[in-house]
Amino acid sequence: MADPESPDQLASLPILNRLAALRNIEDRTKRIATTAAIHAVLRAQWFLDPRFHTSIASHLVDEVHPLFRHAFAALAPAEVARVDLRAFALANQSLHQHHGLEDRLWFPRLKKLHPEMRAEIEILEADHGALVALEARIRRGDVKALREFVENLMDHLNREEMISVPFLMDGTGGLG
Repeated sequence: MADPESPDQLASLPILNRLAALRNIEDRTKRIATTAAIHAVLRAQWFLDPRFHTSIASHLVDEVHPLFRHAFAALAPAEVARVDLRAFALANQSLHQHHGLEDRLWFPRLKKLHPEMRAEIEILEADHGALVALEARIRRGDVKALREFVENLMDHLNREEMISVPFLMDGTGGLG
């Protein structure tokens, strides 16, 4: 029998149960790694679904979020010794625009369309604030804060896609 906490098993749970199971993983590093592994399983499933390719979900997952994933990952490789403030500011300006649209337009609509997801969407909104809270330290050249920012952003994007892609694929995501 498969490990009840394997990414495949967790990916098969309904979204609210899956997110609750993730929050129950006390070790932050393990939780983030497990979230990424579940995201990979789900992404492979989404790719096989024809609705994914004909919805805005593919734009979010294959075009928008990868820009942020690549830009910020490039700023914080393991061997980085200093923050590239100009590159951070440029990438972060785009991220602020993206998160601002989510906070002002999309997340409120998603909460209205899917009230059962309100608490999870509010966690995503809080993630935005947590990222902003790290910016002052990053602007002072704090490499540790940059790594934390990037780790938190990647985790946030994974969870956001887990929540939103099914709704975007079925046409109830409020963007179609």
